Amino acid sequence: MSSHHIVRDDQEPALIINEAIDNLEHVQQLLEWSPTVISSQDALPWLIKNQIKVDVVICKNEDQKNIFQLLEFQQPVKILGFEALESSIISEAISFLGYSKYPAAHIIGPISKDSMMTITNYTSLNLNWSDGDNMWSLFKSGRFSKWLKEKHELQLAGSSLQIKGDFEKVDDQKIITASAGIIEITSPEVFWIGERL
Repeated sequence: MSSHHIVRDDQEPALIINEAIDNLEHVQQLLEWSPTVISSQDALPWLIKNQIKVDVVICKNEDQKNIFQLLEFQQPVKILGFEALESSIISEAISFLGYSKYPAAHIIGPISKDSMMTITNYTSLNLNWSDGDNMWSLFKSGRFSKWLKEKHELQLAGSSLQIKGDFEKVDDQKIITASAGIIEITSPEVFWIGERL
């Protein structure tokens, strides 16, 4: 999207920051369109240190007062408290965004492929996920088709994947293109594709 487009509120993907990553430049690029920023309590020190404005924090009920004081200089900030939280805020953040009618989210922080597949079962959001090394994209349509240069690496997470094009299969979760050209991946189910940042 070029800079002359008009963007309405809540049209751009929200940014969910579960944990800090080493690639601050990537996060700064995602912030260029001023998305709603949702943070875990663990990511707050990193966000504050890097002067990133937080819009929503998801935390345990007992931590709300401390977080409000920590972010007093950034008000208004919405603090969503929960009685108990898993090790990740992702499911709560996705539920909040779905309820708030956001169309998409970009998630920042490490993740396992099992967690990625679990999340796809309960969301209608379009999702991207950056783990510091790769940017993962969710394909709900069951189809990925893209022209790629030679020796381009794709990480795969999904089942029943059919791959067409000139590639070398490293293992069930990774391919590398053998020559420049179109790679097409299809599946009757949703799947994720990861590309190096």
